[in-house]
Parts: sequence; structure tokens; C-alpha cells
Amino acid sequence: QVQFPTFPEEQMEKEKNIVCAEINMYDDDMPNVAKCSMIKELFQIDSTSTDLVAGNIHNINALNREDLKNYYDTYYSPDNSTTIIVGDIDPDETIAMVSKYYTKQNPIKPSVKNHEVLKPTETPKRVDLIRDNALGTSISIGFAGPENTNTKDRLALSIAMNLLEGSKNSRLSKAMDKYRVNGHFEFEEIGNRDNDNTCLSYNITASEDSSEEILSAIYREIGSMLTNPPSQEELEIAKRKLLNGTVDTNETAEGLTGFIADCMRYDNKDFMSNYNAQISSLTMNDVLSAVAKYMDLSYSDK
Repeated sequence: QVQFPTFPEEQMEKEKNIVCAEINMYDDDMPNVAKCSMIKELFQIDSTSTDLVAGNIHNINALNREDLKNYYDTYYSPDNSTTIIVGDIDPDETIAMVSKYYTKQNPIKPSVKNHEVLKPTETPKRVDLIRDNALGTSISIGFAGPENTNTKDRLALSIAMNLLEGSKNSRLSKAMDKYRVNGHFEFEEIGNRDNDNTCLSYNITASEDSSEEILSAIYREIGSMLTNPPSQEELEIAKRKLLNGTVDTNETAEGLTGFIADCMRYDNKDFMSNYNAQISSLTMNDVLSAVAKYMDLSYSDK
């Protein structure tokens, strides 16, 4: 499938219908619409698609077999892929097998890949999208996070996220409990180059009546990280939670594969081998500096 696809036109047309049905489904998913809109505004992405991954129906229907083949020849090449195998295997035998079957007889020289210029906006902005069929309010607050290879700041922000909503006693968790809602932070890669910024977002769904109060509470609790810093004990608890979460994730083949992929994608083997030590070495100043650098809430004053 990966090395020798034939792209039969009949099958391609069937797949178009499936993708178009998925696009319609995403367009009715209000949290997804809010998040994609936030990412477009944050990184100034010029796209007519409601969903940033699936695209739009017009573009899907306009694709032909030649478009598909050109895309495959450009992006599906060894220089643009990483193979990770997790399990009870013999490393030497496995590498030999991968080399045997993943070596093309007549390889095509990789084409020049297109990378969209991603320039995070420097002006805080609020956008309200009104949908008549919405059952509540979906809030997505985004920040231009660290570059893909800046693991220190990413870990510092991960600790900050745990301090804010890592447990029932975390600041945001307690504030949101008043409204009986739960939000969540997440990192997302927007571009795949080393110096592309990640996106750090906080996402929550609430009733329309309380949405403005909730938005104010989110700003207040994030802002209090600098005006009323956590204690050293809180910091150590947040660190342990991050470490324990990684241990739990890496107990599964899927979780371990994802962790290795994150490290290999940017050739960051040191992150894999020294993960625990890097977390342990982070200080309160590292965490607060990352919050001040990336989680700018100047919009709250306007």
C-alpha cells in the first residue's frame, strides 16, 4: 500500500464520497470548528476550509488521479518518513527485514516539498462564530507555543498545564467546577519544520448563559500564575504527575510508539534518554518564564 499504490480511479471516487461525508460531520462538530478557527487566526492561515485537516468538499471533488499521484511522489518518500516498530522483536532481524522491503528498485528523486509560511499573529484577537444549531458555546483559546525542537519550554509548559488543570485541586479545575464543566489543554504541531511553532490551546464547552463568566475565569486563573505563583510543593506534584502520565502512556505499544515518533521526527534522541532528568531539572523560574513568554493574556485588558 505504501510503496506500490495503483490509485484505481473507481476506488478514488468512492473514497471521495467517504471524505466528503467526514467533512460534513466535522462541520457540525462545534468544538472542532472553534479550534480550527482559532488556529487559522493564530497562525494567519489563509484557508476556506472549516476543518484544517479534511479540507473542503469542493477541493476534494476537484482532485483527479494525477493530483493524487503527484502528491504521493512528493511526500511519500524515505526522507519524509519514520518507521517505528514496538514489540518483542529481534532488532537486527527487524532492521534487515525493513531494509529489504522498504528499498525501492527504481526510487523517484524526492520533489521539493511545499511548506506554508506560518507566522503567528502578534495582535490578540477574539472571534465569535454564531451557529443557529449550536447547543452550547465552544471556547478555544490558543497561544503560539515553543518551536518543535524546544523541548525545555514545552516541558515547562506541560508542568504549567498540570498546575492549572492536572487534578481536581488545580486552579482552573476548581474554577471550572463551579460551572460543572471540564476543559483541557493540548499541544498540536502546526508545521513539521524544526523552527515551526506549536499551538498550545485550552478548549472547553459550556452553556451559552455562563460562557462569558467562564471566559473571564479562564483568563483570571491563567493570569494568576504570574501574580500568585504556585508553591514549591505544587510544582513537585505537577512534575510527578507529568512523569507518571508518561510512564502510564508508555506501558502501551501505541503510547510508546507515539513517544518515540515525537523524538525521532526532530532527531531528538536526547529527549528520549534523558526525559526524567529534564523534567526534574526544571525550576519554578523555568515554568513561570515559559508562562510569561507563551501564555500572553494582554487581550483580557481590552
